[in-house]
Amino acid sequence: MIHSFPDKEDLVYRRHLGMFGVTGNMQVTPIYKLSGGQKSRIAFAICVWNNPHILILDEPTNHLDLDAVNALIDAIKAF
Repeated sequence: MIHSFPDKEDLVYRRHLGMFGVTGNMQVTPIYKLSGGQKSRIAFAICVWNNPHILILDEPTNHLDLDAVNALIDAIKAF
């Protein structure tokens, strides 16, 4: 991340990664040594670095009844 965004200090990157559960030594571990879940956390951290207007949902209707699904649809439309 530092090479992609050279204008920031290390502490800014570490704080941002920490918000996604990437903490401690994991922040300085080469990507190829990280698990799939850890790589996903870093990918999400990079995606939201510039505060884009996106909404990411992973199977949001699992275990919802029809009324809750309709409420979710309305909420997404309002977003």
